[in-house]
Amino acid sequence: VAISGTTTLNTIPVITVGAAGNQISPFIIPSTNNYVGGAFTFSRSAGSTDITQITVTETGSVNAQTNLSNVKLYYETADTCSYGGGESQFGATASFNGSAKATFTGSITVGAAQVCAYAVLNVGSGAADGQTLEIEISNPSTEVLASAGNVAPSSAVAISGTTTLLMKPEITSVSPDNGKLSGGTNVTITGAGFLSGASVTFGGSAATSISVVSSISITAKTPAHSAGAVDVIVQNTDTQLGTLVNGFSYTAGPVITSVSPDNGKLAGGTNVTITGGNFQNGAAITFDGVPATNVVFVSGTT
Repeated sequence: VAISGTTTLNTIPVITVGAAGNQISPFIIPSTNNYVGGAFTFSRSAGSTDITQITVTETGSVNAQTNLSNVKLYYETADTCSYGGGESQFGATASFNGSAKATFTGSITVGAAQVCAYAVLNVGSGAADGQTLEIEISNPSTEVLASAGNVAPSSAVAISGTTTLLMKPEITSVSPDNGKLSGGTNVTITGAGFLSGASVTFGGSAATSISVVSSISITAKTPAHSAGAVDVIVQNTDTQLGTLVNGFSYTAGPVITSVSPDNGKLAGGTNVTITGGNFQNGAAITFDGVPATNVVFVSGTT
């Protein structure tokens, strides 16, 4: 005995969440509007519906709540995901909470055609050199909300790769800021973000006796160089560079061509005029190792 008629089983449409591409590395500390790289992808097995909420989780070593900000999701419908900067923003700009989750609320229509979502964010100055940034949707089945149907999978979907955060060294001063053409001037370089093992160049020539005293101080000896102002560059072991343009000047040493009069009393006190070149204000004068008095700088030649 059979019951007449046929029962049709309707399959509930499912939005499948995936990932494409790879994260970009490195990002500089601090920096803004960084496209993380890759994309989250969304497609529906049948028909179309709207995604109304997406929660993204950061799983790297950086403190996402305090050192990542202005997190945005941009989206487009595309067979191949390729961020260009002109995509539509999904919802409002968000922040990571204490659980390193950022939630976006908006509306994206998803059907059979693939939708790509791209993450963009700022890195704050509090992040540490070498920390990492990694993003995922930890459980799409509960963290991607749709107007109708189901979302899968229930396991984490992560964009491949890791973004490393690097501190770019910054030079604020070199003291003294001038020295001899022959080099050998002991200098102290002050700034921020210096790493152990950093190298230093003056006008493209390597300094010697380099000591990274701390993250804000380096001591070194200048190399020989021709006269003029040169750029001072600190390069960290992670290849990041900090430059102080015209941070050090090479000056020729003073040259004496005559002393007039060229003789005087044993008791001293003879007023003399010294002529030459490359004299600087504040220069000291000695006669056979004994300092002269009443020194007056008149010009670079007197």
